[in-house]
Amino acid sequence: YPTVFDKPTALQTLGQGPQNIPIKTFEVQKSVIFKGESTIKDGQFEFSFVVPKDIDYDFGHGKISLYATDGIDRDAAGSYDSLVIGGAEENSTDDTPPIVGVYINSFHFRSGGITAPKPTLLLDLRDDSGINVSGTSIGHDLTATIDGDENSKIVLNDFFRAALDDHTRGTVEYPLNIEKPGTYTIHVKAWDSANNSAVGTTTFKIIIEDRPIITDLTTYPNPFTQSTCISFEHNLNQIQAMAEVTIFDQLGRKVKTLRQELLGGSSSEPCILWDGTGDDGNQLAHGIYVYRVSIVLPADSGFASPKNRDAKFGKVVLLK
Repeated sequence: YPTVFDKPTALQTLGQGPQNIPIKTFEVQKSVIFKGESTIKDGQFEFSFVVPKDIDYDFGHGKISLYATDGIDRDAAGSYDSLVIGGAEENSTDDTPPIVGVYINSFHFRSGGITAPKPTLLLDLRDDSGINVSGTSIGHDLTATIDGDENSKIVLNDFFRAALDDHTRGTVEYPLNIEKPGTYTIHVKAWDSANNSAVGTTTFKIIIEDRPIITDLTTYPNPFTQSTCISFEHNLNQIQAMAEVTIFDQLGRKVKTLRQELLGGSSSEPCILWDGTGDDGNQLAHGIYVYRVSIVLPADSGFASPKNRDAKFGKVVLLK
């Protein structure tokens, strides 16, 4: 994990501390220019990034801090404090704002979806010059605002995580301490390294129920010939559960059962694919099929009963 810091900042506090001990001037290095992750191959790695405009333009020594791990039982750390930082590129022509994707609980979330209390804010951020999370310039922070309340603006700089081997995109995961039922709109403002800004928005609805709730059941394409996608939204945001799709023919006979694990902390899932075959693997005849979607909960889910579950029905046409 490489982390690149701007030049140290001198701090001074006047007066004296406990027991009349003088408080002295010292330097801190906390202005982060870039945080990322790199792949190590044969003991070597490399990374690149764009220095944001929001730095001290005077030349001076910055610092690179490095941490590595094999993910099992070994790690390593080091630093380099002779990296010269300063100046500015004179011919910069970047005037394209970043792309700001705002989601709740899952990157498959659709605006207007439902969730349980205390959801997780997820951001998908992209820009060719990288996202500015240095925090060194007033007004250029990565921030979130709920229902337009500027007095409770959330600064997300420290929660940004650059993608592996790619400084042009990254994600944020931030827990929202919202428990009251209702509909909320969240606006996220991001700046790129060239100081272009963009705002992303999503709306979510918090509901409190003692059982899973399924909404927005859709099937696409419908009719279909090769495969179809069955998707829905639900109110589980911190529970591992199983989605179960049971498909019936026109005589009411069960012909196929599909199961897929729901991603922990998701409100809208990737689709559950059906290829038109039955449980025996053979292709089914063309016609209209009815399907039932339900959520199977673990015994320790905290809901009233694992059997206390919602179910929704839909129809799909197979043209083969």
